[in-house]
Amino acid sequence: MTGVSVPLPGQQRTALRALTPIPTPTALFTLRVCLLATILPGAPGCSPAGKNDASPQAGSAAGLRVYDLVRRAVVEKKTIVATYDGYRRKMCPHIIGMKDGKSHALFYQFSGAAARPLQPDGSRYNWRCVFLDRLSNVVVEDGEWHTAGNYSAIRQTCVDAVDAEVEP
Repeated sequence: MTGVSVPLPGQQRTALRALTPIPTPTALFTLRVCLLATILPGAPGCSPAGKNDASPQAGSAAGLRVYDLVRRAVVEKKTIVATYDGYRRKMCPHIIGMKDGKSHALFYQFSGAAARPLQPDGSRYNWRCVFLDRLSNVVVEDGEWHTAGNYSAIRQTCVDAVDAEVEP
């Protein structure tokens, strides 16, 4: 076999390791949910590979995309519990739509963690413009509605093309 390069077993594993990410605990849980959905009738469904759209937690609608869950929460004035940028947050969505061709939503965060500290409930500093592709583990819940006095669908800059919004 002249002219054919065969990688050594150690080199091949290194190449594969670089291409295959180590699964996170959330990804492993999602995989378990998907496997259960194929084995047990009535088990929660799972989203397509690579997507973390449906939350495995109670209160989520299995199989719905994140956008659909958030839109439903806007229309029904429900609370969202979700992970965004690594922080578990409790938020009330006010507007959902598109900005620069990407799905965004304007949330009022009233509880949970965040990169910048939360101010007291009702503060105008707790608004979050969220890029929906980075939102995961989404759960729609009933609960008290939170907002700030400075909310205005007209003045917000998070969403250009509004799909659904809460009345101020």
